[in-house]
Order: sequence, then C-alpha cells, then structure tokens
Amino acid sequence: MRYVVKTNVSYTENSRRKIMAESKFTPHDLVGFFVSSVILRPLNGNKYVTTGKNINSLTKEQEKEFLQNMSGIANSIVEMGKMIEKNEKRSISDEEVSGICKYVFCRAAQVAFLYLTNPKEINSVQFNLAEIYGSYSLPFEGELKTKIDESVVRLNDVIADCVSLSVEKGLVKEGLDSWFAPMLVCCSKLGLAVVLETKIQ
Repeated sequence: MRYVVKTNVSYTENSRRKIMAESKFTPHDLVGFFVSSVILRPLNGNKYVTTGKNINSLTKEQEKEFLQNMSGIANSIVEMGKMIEKNEKRSISDEEVSGICKYVFCRAAQVAFLYLTNPKEINSVQFNLAEIYGSYSLPFEGELKTKIDESVVRLNDVIADCVSLSVEKGLVKEGLDSWFAPMLVCCSKLGLAVVLETKIQ
C-alpha cells in the first residue's frame, strides 16, 4: 500500500499564512502546519523531509497495526508528560519535547524498516525515553541512514516552529493532548513515510 502523509486541507503558502493569522487554532491546524513544513514543495526548498513518493509498501494490515501501535505509544508518552506536570510541578521543556519527538521519529522508522526486512523482530523494539539523554543504536545503513540522519537535523526547526505556534495560538494552555500528542503522531507517521520512500539495502 502506498503511504503518504495526509491532511484534509491543501496547505499552500496562502493557507499557511491564514493558519498563522486565524485566532482559532486547532490540533488539526497544527498537524497541517507540521505536514506543510516537512513535505517536498517549493517553499521548503531543500529543507523538506519527505517527498511523499514511495518505492516500498506495507500491507493494509501492517499499516493499520503500525498506526495503532504508534498512536498507543504517543498516548503513553503524553500520560507520562502529564505525570511530570502533576508530580514535579513543571511543564516538559522545549528540549525534552524536541528530544522525544525525534526519538519517536527514529524508533518509528526502525519499526517500519523491520516490517520490510524482518517483521519477526518488531516486538524487540523498545521505546525507552531515557535514551533521549544519551545515544541509541538504529539498524540503518547506506542511503536510509543518511536520510534518517538528515531528517533528524531538519526536524529541529520543524519541532521548534510547532511548539512556538502552539504557545502563540494557545494550544499549550489546553493541555498536552492538544499539541504534544498530535506532534508525536506526526513524527511517527513521518518515520514510516521516510522509510517507505527510501531504497532499502
């Protein structure tokens, strides 16, 4: 099955400006902003993360399983964030948000890679957020490794822009479900998209 990061709105530069100008800003708008920031289009120049053109594919069942699992992981991470807010009396920092989003992107890409190369090993993938403070290994080589590394660098600006926009538009005040959860899901889908459009060696 061909997988493309989708949104129900066509995010041209005019619609992007409209999002920035509107007083009412929803989680759906944040997803649209994220997608418009990472997909190949003239405005993004060489800073895009995904082309949306796949050369690999998952079955319908695999795609459904992937999305369900990643959504569950995103929800678990959000619940951990809520516990931090409650128990430590603080919000998760921008650095933590960035680190976690990039970690989810990488681990999602690893799961997608295993779907294509060794499905039996998928359950061996661990999501351990403590790893964001150190180094963690990924099973990528060649073109895919280069693409993942470049994507992580480019995600720095995308994540920072999404956080800033969430603050500016009031989503942060509505809670982690309104802004952090959508960002995590976007990052996991992006990990899948990058793997599906890259030659696997």
